[in-house]
Amino acid sequence: MFAIAVLLSSASLIAIFVWVSILVICNPEQLDWLNKILPEWAKFSLGDGESAETLPQIQAYLSKEGKMAGDFLPLDEAKSLLERVRS
Repeated sequence: MFAIAVLLSSASLIAIFVWVSILVICNPEQLDWLNKILPEWAKFSLGDGESAETLPQIQAYLSKEGKMAGDFLPLDEAKSLLERVRS
C-alpha cells in the first residue's frame, strides 16, 4: 500500500511539473500566481507582454538605427559551419 502511495505521489508531482513547464513555454502570463509564491531569486520573467517580431520588422528597426544585419546562413543543407567556411 505504501508503494502505491509513493508511485501515485511521484506521478502527480511529475504531471504538475510538466503542466507548469508547458505553461511557462506557451503562456508565461498565466503563471503570475507562481511568481508571487516564489522567493525573489527564483522568480522568472513574464516577457513584459512583448511579442516576437517578424524579419521585416527587425530589418526596419536596424535600418532606422543605422545598423546592418549580418548575412543569413541557410539551414536547408546538411553542411556544418566549418564546411561552409572552408568551401
